[in-house]
Amino acid sequence: MVSLTREQLAHLQADHLFVTFDKWHTQAPGAERDILADPVWSALPAVRNQHVYEVDFLTWMNNGMIANTKKLEQVVQALG
Repeated sequence: MVSLTREQLAHLQADHLFVTFDKWHTQAPGAERDILADPVWSALPAVRNQHVYEVDFLTWMNNGMIANTKKLEQVVQALG
């Protein structure tokens, strides 16, 4: 799990992004998605090219054979 500052986010040059939102630890309902309205987010290459994939928080924040298998399945489905 990584929380990025706006400055760090601006330097992210990934072709594809897999993101998840922690709705259980935010101050207000929906606050975890505030980043999606930020111009820095909108300027990212993966966002501009519509290569952003929202994935399940509980699956991606857990480890183990079942969680890891689900992660791989989601990646293959998104990129396949």
